[in-house]
Amino acid sequence: MVNADSLKRCFEFIKKIDDSSPLWIPSYSEAKNLSFISGKYDFRRWIDERNKIDSIYSNIKTHEDFEELLHHLEQKNETICSHQEISFCNDILSEILNDRHIARALLDGGVVILPVIEPNRYIKFRALNRIISGVQRADIFAYWQQINDFTDKERELFNGKPYKFHKKLVYIMYGYVSGEIRQAYAEGIETLDKYKQLLKEICELEKNSLFSYLTERHGRVFHGEDDILMTVLAEIDKAKAGVISTRNDNSLAERAFVTELLKLFYTYGGSNPTSAVYRFTRTNFMLNDIERKTIQRCWDSLSSYMDKNR
Repeated sequence: MVNADSLKRCFEFIKKIDDSSPLWIPSYSEAKNLSFISGKYDFRRWIDERNKIDSIYSNIKTHEDFEELLHHLEQKNETICSHQEISFCNDILSEILNDRHIARALLDGGVVILPVIEPNRYIKFRALNRIISGVQRADIFAYWQQINDFTDKERELFNGKPYKFHKKLVYIMYGYVSGEIRQAYAEGIETLDKYKQLLKEICELEKNSLFSYLTERHGRVFHGEDDILMTVLAEIDKAKAGVISTRNDNSLAERAFVTELLKLFYTYGGSNPTSAVYRFTRTNFMLNDIERKTIQRCWDSLSSYMDKNR
């Protein structure tokens, strides 16, 4: 059932997958147990190896080697996000994406995504792609193509971050249902202004000579450099431009929700997203109705910001 709790859980599972270091690259402790690597590297040689990825993949010569690698990587992935967690998340996504209004919104908005989250298939694609990219001979290329069973859509999306849209969409929906997005927008400009002021104070504090005697791991943000601070503040100002329609009334939650949807659909669809977002808001998921003209006004306020940050 799609509710605040299930959406938050689903988001956390997708985030673990999306935020993890590349899942198709084993660590030394994992790689040394692979039969095609075992005995070829001691820890010191592994530390000295500059290209650790190629040092693993260049030793994969057969489909059996590849399957062994996949088995280890899938076990690693299971520790990050279990099969049960992924299954739960796909159930939630199915309920969302199969809603006729949302499905039509994605189609109208030109948003192309994979309908299910399959980390192991993503891992297989990236691993196989790594092998094929280093192949020079036609016969070896043909050998690896025998197990290249990916669709054109998978090839297109697996080359990037295939679940980033899912992660963002689920969190926007969670923010709406839980009320978090309304609170965030109501306090948004004030929060960003306070944030800017605190960053200025931090930068000034870091100019104290004490920091010259501290090790780097004590973590300076700006190292007392005004140029770095100015760059960060400029990015915050860009973010402020995207926090629109913050009038704290009964429809703020809906305006904040569609504003975030407009950003998301424009980023992944690439055209005027107002019609697609309006279609999305026809779903029973919405707590209150929002008019098309309100969505259009949100987009009119937002479009120049989106063009500058594309």
